[in-house]
Parts: sequence; C-alpha cells; structure tokens
Amino acid sequence: MVLSGLVAVVEDYGAPRSRVVGVHGSGRFLDELSLLVGQPSFVSMVAVEPGTVLVVRLPELHTLIRQEPALGDLILRSYTTRRDLLVGSITGVKIIGSRFDPGTRRLRELAARNRVPHTWIDLEEDPAADELLRRLSIDTQDTPVVIWPDKVLRNPSNAELARVAGLRSPDLDDAMCDLVVVGAGPAGLAAAVYGASEGLSTIVVDAVATGGQAGTASRIENYLGFPAGISGTELADRAVIQAKKFGATLNVPAEPSGSNRATASRWCISTTARGCGPGRW
Repeated sequence: MVLSGLVAVVEDYGAPRSRVVGVHGSGRFLDELSLLVGQPSFVSMVAVEPGTVLVVRLPELHTLIRQEPALGDLILRSYTTRRDLLVGSITGVKIIGSRFDPGTRRLRELAARNRVPHTWIDLEEDPAADELLRRLSIDTQDTPVVIWPDKVLRNPSNAELARVAGLRSPDLDDAMCDLVVVGAGPAGLAAAVYGASEGLSTIVVDAVATGGQAGTASRIENYLGFPAGISGTELADRAVIQAKKFGATLNVPAEPSGSNRATASRWCISTTARGCGPGRW
C-alpha cells in the first residue's frame, strides 16, 4: 500500500525499451493477480518519488481477504482488472513463429487460455521476427521460439512454457498427496477447495487451463451465488485463489497417466470424461 510518494508500474525495467504502463499514488495498493496465484511478476514497481509504503505479507493478505469480505472483493476485482489491462497493454512473453505452424498455435492457445500476457511475432508478416532471430542466432527451423525476460526457449513443450510462466510446479512428478483432482473447471476447483480446506494434501491437474470451458465464457448468469452474473475468467481466478489459499497445488498443463510417479494415497476425483481408471493416479 502506497502511503506517500509515487510508484510506477514499469515493463522491462532496466532494459533499453522499458516503459511506464501505470502510476500509483497515496492510498493505492500495488501488484496484480500474479501475487495471489503464484506466477512470476510481469512488471516491476519502481519508486519515482520519495515516499513510504506499507508491506503486507502474502499469508496475512490471504487472511485479510478471508476475514474482510468487502475489502477482499475490492482487492480481487482490482487484481483481476489489472491482469486484463496487462494482457492487452504489455508485450509480456514473446512468441515467435509461423501462423501455419501447429506448435505456434499450441503455445499461443496455452498463453491465451491461461491469461499470460504475451505478444505473437508473426514469422511471415512481422519484419521484427527475422531481426530477433538473427540477434539470438536462431534458425527459423527452430521456431516457435519463446522469449522470456531471462531465458529463450526453442520449440518448447506446453509443460516447459507453463513452468516458466508459473503455471506448473517443477516437482510435480515426485509429489505425494492425499487427493488428486483431474480437471480444473468449476467442479474440479470446487473439489480442490473442499479437499484442501479439510486438510488433505491436494493436487489439481488440467490438460489446458484452469476454469475449463467456463473460463472462456464472457458472462455466466446461471452460476449459484452470483445473481448479477460473473465472467468466466473472474470465476476461475477467484476459485484458483481460494484453492491456493487452503494449500492446493494447481498444475497446468498436466494429465494423469500410468507413467506418472505422483501418487494419491487416498482418492482421485475426475471431473473429465477420461476419468482416473486403473493404473492412473
């Protein structure tokens, strides 16, 4: 929380092309949705005028959101709106590839469905694509390429992109838990909240994105508890934050299979058509 002074929201801070995308003054709180869902920050907060800030630790922020519903709702709405603004206004992750390449389409869909700020640089249409590839000494045959602030991924899998974007835990394969929920739509996220709130070690996996099909809906008006309606992305974001608050681990993209070493010692709940049949988690 900014008590005095001014704090700028800066994209690519310290880089030659850094730019200010917002400014917060006295009485405004900082950050956006990445703070609550465990993703890396896509922007930096930089003091542009001397001042004072009040720092609230993340566990205390979760407690505040739970105990003060009106304030918690304000914070959640603000963070969700700020993520929407970042998705539409910053470069974020750069994806270089051909529009005709299935790998490019795959990575773009993953970033879009999980609301990761990103920019697609078209290999056929954008002159900046060749320039970037030359600077990185990368051949067009190695595309699609993902450029993250501190690394370059050549033709990465969905899992590799998800890891650097903070969507997937790196130690999933060796995890032990009480409950695995397959599918991260509204039903799966609800199961994760109930399980984790009862003290069960809970892991949620989904092949594409949190929110499922509901996450793509612009407006949902028949969901219990929201008489005025709610967007699919906001519903998914709220459910993810709630599940994480109780200690659930969410991993996207991930699918259950007999080759996974992760083990559920008690239950597996499937909210998908594939189920958790014999030999699965």
